[in-house]
Amino acid sequence: MKIIFSAKNYLLVLLCSLLLLSNAAQAQVWIKSKGKPVVKKKDDWDYSPSKTQPKKEEDDSHVTPVGTVQLTASFIMNKREMCPTDSVKLTYRGNARSYPDAYYNWQFPDSSTFSEGSVGVMYLKIKKPGVYRISIKLTGDESKYRASKIYTDSIEVLAPPNSFFEINKKQVCRGEPIEVDYAGDKKNLETYTNFAWTFDGGFPFTEKNSTHQKVFWDVPCTGNGIIMKTVKLSTTNQSGCTSSSRQRVRIISPTAQISMSNEHPCNGEVLNVKAVTCLHDADTKYIWDFGSGIDANPSIQGGEQKVVYYNITDYPTSDMVKLQVVQEGCYSNIDSVFLDIYPLILADFTVNKDTLNSGGTVTFNIGDVFSCDGGGEVKYQWKFPDGNILNSKNNKEISVQFNNNYGSPAIVYPSLYIVQDKCKSRAFTLPIYLSDMSTSQSEK
Repeated sequence: MKIIFSAKNYLLVLLCSLLLLSNAAQAQVWIKSKGKPVVKKKDDWDYSPSKTQPKKEEDDSHVTPVGTVQLTASFIMNKREMCPTDSVKLTYRGNARSYPDAYYNWQFPDSSTFSEGSVGVMYLKIKKPGVYRISIKLTGDESKYRASKIYTDSIEVLAPPNSFFEINKKQVCRGEPIEVDYAGDKKNLETYTNFAWTFDGGFPFTEKNSTHQKVFWDVPCTGNGIIMKTVKLSTTNQSGCTSSSRQRVRIISPTAQISMSNEHPCNGEVLNVKAVTCLHDADTKYIWDFGSGIDANPSIQGGEQKVVYYNITDYPTSDMVKLQVVQEGCYSNIDSVFLDIYPLILADFTVNKDTLNSGGTVTFNIGDVFSCDGGGEVKYQWKFPDGNILNSKNNKEISVQFNNNYGSPAIVYPSLYIVQDKCKSRAFTLPIYLSDMSTSQSEK
């Protein structure tokens, strides 16, 4: 029987053939495993020994040729977030630890600093907040090793808290308070857990955790009388990040102290007075007050003075010297020195008799001598009617014969002076009555 195909029949036969071939290509081959059918993946196709298995299409860098070692790269971080003041520890994890001649090629952010703790361990610090990628790749001698893939991980650097503050005065006098205020964004205050102030020896009036501070320094005068102190604020937020800022305060701290050559002067003694401060220069002023002292020049420019005190009483009197120093508009403390000013030294004596005949002898006894405290050697100076002067250093008792050469009864006035260094007492005198009768005549 002869079959005649039309064009329509040819088209139908062709479509059926294509459908059969497609079904054959998608046929699944089942392998029995424990009684259950397992669908093989594309790479698990069975091939007859006469057919060649197709090569997998992979990157040649992941194929380890015979005779070489494939290096691997990975690392772990001890934290995923860090503060700008912290550091993160990077520890290499891979097979390069077994090959000491392999190279660790780390890639860090430009703003980072690092230190190497040991082979394959890095300590990384990044100060600028943000998210940063860190990479490592292992390389070595190409005849021995194949380079690893690049391994990458990320670390986030948290934003630090704001620690800015303002000071109302950058230069103050000793003991003068300053006011310090936190100057950061107020909306961040609720996320801050701590405000820690330090004042470099200052004395605050307020709580240390307060955003407003009032503080002063009571510092001694050293060097040139100018002391620099540091105010520091450290803030900590809820993430545990800390930020610190510092500012310097200039403190003018003049002091005044009086040095005197003698705090117990005799009457009319010249005293050398000197201002003792930590700085003497043309800008330092000295304000003196010498009380009743004279011959001084209490100029505010004079650091050294000479002053004299007089005492015409019979008893010591007191006076006071005061000094205040001014430096760059800052006034020092007021120093003062009390003076005991001795009078013309008091001298007195007694006699065993105040009436005698010519040629008779009188015994003089010197009483207690009130002299300058800490002064020099005390001497006794006598003056008798005939003009003779007798000096005695140690004898407080002397006997003197008096002759009446006047031809009639007379009264004589022996005098005593106490002399000590430049000081001399006023004369102390007692009258002695002399008759015109000689002692020999009175004895007959």
